[in-house]
Amino acid sequence: MARLLLASLPTTQTEERAADRLVGIRLSFEMLPEQPAPELLDAIVLADRLGYYGCYSADEIYHKDAWLLFAAAAQRTERIRLGPCVAPIYMRDPTYVAQLAATLDELSDGRAEVVFGIGNIAMLEQYGVEWRGTRPIARLREAHQVMRTVLDDGAIDFEGDFYGYSGVTTASRPVQEHLPLKIGAMGGPKSMQLAGEIADGLHTACAYSPEALGYAVEHFRAGVDAPAET
Repeated sequence: MARLLLASLPTTQTEERAADRLVGIRLSFEMLPEQPAPELLDAIVLADRLGYYGCYSADEIYHKDAWLLFAAAAQRTERIRLGPCVAPIYMRDPTYVAQLAATLDELSDGRAEVVFGIGNIAMLEQYGVEWRGTRPIARLREAHQVMRTVLDDGAIDFEGDFYGYSGVTTASRPVQEHLPLKIGAMGGPKSMQLAGEIADGLHTACAYSPEALGYAVEHFRAGVDAPAET
């Protein structure tokens, strides 16, 4: 992690020009939390001290529990933002994701955010969850609406195509006026476009070439420019 930060410090004219292109870039790291919990917490603390913007973690059965780790890390860090990437809406009801996020936001004094998505496809298959042909993009849209309502209002009455609630309330309230809800997407393009349309950002994986990142940006911007769905 330190090596990555040092590599961005300009020492020549060429490096200065490269550094200019990095203006506005936020460095974060993604955990697959399988190491001993104390080591994972120490890594988050180190990232906080080094000035990393955020720490994200897979929210999957294969690893240590991301939400519990972040709750512990919140007490030992000051600036770094914390959140799952991704919270799987086929596995967790969005009201519970909102409750978890609001609680983490209180513990961290306003540093929580959520990256949500369909989830790990292999994991869904292992659990016997059928997602193909179930309108996953429409479900993502509705899950966002549910989470936004619970985070903003602390209550929800809702009847949609995928979720329904009557008089649901929670005492879990975020510190942030607007807790960010972002969408995690890999292949796209529809999930990337949806992120640009309704979410507070896009996280994408396995996109390490200029072409792959350009593809994600192109479709995210298409969503930003799309007319709002009524």
